[in-house]
This record gives sequence, structure tokens and C-alpha cells, in this order.
Amino acid sequence: MNPLDELTYDPITGFFHWSVTRARCRYGARAGSLNTHGYLEIGVHGRRYMAHRLVWLLKYGVMPSGEIDHINGDRADNRICNLRLATRKQNAANMRGYASSGFKGAYYDKRRSKWFSAIGKTFLGYFQSPEDAHAAYCMEAQERYGEFATSGNHAPLARTRNRRHGDARQSSKIVAARNPRNDRTPLEDRFWQHVFPEPNSGCWLWVGYTNKGYGFISTGGYGGGLKAAHRLSWELHKGPIADGYLVCHRCDVRCCVNPEHLFIGTQLDNIRDMYSKGRARNVSYKLRGKPRPGRVFQSEKTHCKSGHPLSGDNLSIASNGWRNCRACWRVRRAKSQAKKRVAITRDRAGRLSLREIT
Repeated sequence: MNPLDELTYDPITGFFHWSVTRARCRYGARAGSLNTHGYLEIGVHGRRYMAHRLVWLLKYGVMPSGEIDHINGDRADNRICNLRLATRKQNAANMRGYASSGFKGAYYDKRRSKWFSAIGKTFLGYFQSPEDAHAAYCMEAQERYGEFATSGNHAPLARTRNRRHGDARQSSKIVAARNPRNDRTPLEDRFWQHVFPEPNSGCWLWVGYTNKGYGFISTGGYGGGLKAAHRLSWELHKGPIADGYLVCHRCDVRCCVNPEHLFIGTQLDNIRDMYSKGRARNVSYKLRGKPRPGRVFQSEKTHCKSGHPLSGDNLSIASNGWRNCRACWRVRRAKSQAKKRVAITRDRAGRLSLREIT
């Protein structure tokens, strides 16, 4: 069975969505999950497929026999414009990794107290500074791999090694370059390093670290944590965000940081926006394109089973989007409390009786 029969592909965002509802799949929901290597995997009928290979199959009608390279280095960005065929060496040349020095291809020889550069098993020589070693690496990589070569300038920095295992004379010079917590680059400049404008939809796609589709950026400094990229974008372009308010997406692309695609609202506003676009879990099949005559779904009901109107102050919307009747909830609560005031006792003859607890 063709795995693409149950999936639909969005070329703007590069994500797959389910076109059927079964087991753990829900119609319209985003398909797949990130594996331990950062690639998006999709399970169809007991078999797991790499999402970028499915995109290639959908576009060109054949599953590639070799490897597929992500041009911008983001393994979860599966837009067809970001994919290309590559050999194993070409794919490795496009890795966005740093050496421990903070410069790709630059390493420090503790015995000689000199910097050296190497690419693969080829030694490129000794240098006075990590910048010179990095420059030599870039020139050699450009000659070998052409468009696949990368300097790694837009990659996340490598973790800092313990200073007692390095050279104290050179460690203090490069610690800021190789440790993100000591990075002196302004937050706004680091923000723009991870923004990729998408010309067709107008979205500013976040190509940095993501979690559940949302982009995040380190605030820097010791004790600093992660900040949502779309919230930072709003603060940079629109101003501060009041307490208790969310930054919601009009375009429904979680990794978008374009301030024109964002709006401020409460949790209730975000849920109502979800309902208006037909993305709620209990949304009607009418909005999904699969109407079922004679069946009224919970999201379409105007009154509860007891006849109370589901509107105004009588309507309560849960965090999962479910619409509840406050009047019925009060009745159920009163019955529950009444049951708690009554105890069941058994006399010596074995007969049961109810006794009110005072």
C-alpha cells in the first residue's frame, strides 16, 4: 500500500497531515514525530518512513536510493525547495556543527600549542589562530564539495568541554565562542540568524531549535532559559506582552515569527480561533469536508441535553476545547455532595439502611 494514500502534503510548511481517521491518527492533524536524530518520521501501517523521503517520492514519483540533504541544515524542514540528492560525503559536508574551538574545521594541538585544520583524513597544516584554520577548511571544503560546503556559521554552538582538559592559555580566548551561555551577541541579532522568509505564504519560518513545532531561542547568560521565538518577535516589533495574554498565529504555522501573522489574545480567544478554522478535536465533519446528515456534533450544539443554552455565562470551554453547560455542572455537583452526606450501614440482621451524616 502506498503510504501517501493516507497523507496530504503542504509545500509551504513542508509538513504532512492525515487525510484519514483511524487508531492514533486524526483527520487533519500533523503526521509524524521527531526521532533521536532530529528527522521527522511517519508511521503508516506498521512501517516508519522518513518524511523527507516521502516528500521526494511525492514530487518525483520514485523513492531515492541515496541520501537526501537538507540545504539549510534543519533536519525537520521538509519543504521540497530545501531538499536535494547528495552522496554521503556531500551530506556530511553540509552539517552545521562546530569544533570545540567554536570554528568548524579548527582544532587545537596541546603538545605543539598551535592551531591546525583538517578535513576528513586530510591534514591542512598548522596556523596561528582558529580563524586562519577555519578559513583554510572553508577553502578546501569549497573545492571538494562545491555548493554542499558550509562554514557552519548558522549552526548551534557545541557544548563547552571541561577547562581542565584543555589549555588554560587558549581556553579563555575561545570560551565565549564555544559556550552559548557566554555569547555576547545581542539577542535581536541572534534572532535574525534563525529566520527564513517564505516568499509564497509570507511566513517567517524559524529554522533554529523547535519543540512541538514552536521555535525557541536561548536568552543567554547564566541562569537564562529559552524564550518562544514568536513571543520575542512580537516584543521586538510590537512591544511588550501583558501578563496572562498569549501570542497566537493567524496562519496556523507554529514556526512562523512574522508579526503580521500574529495576534494578542487570551486562552479563550485562541480556542475560539481554533474553532472558527475547524481545527478543534471535536469539530464537525462539515468543516472537515465530510458531512454526515442527521448527526449533530458537540461543537454545533446550541443547547445541552437538559435544554440549557450553550451560550453566554452558561457556556464553559475546557482547555481541550470541549463545551460544557454550567447549569448541568451545578446539578451534578449538588447530587455528588448529597451522596457524600449519606452513609450505607448494615445492622446485626444483615439488613442495609441509609443513614444521613450530620
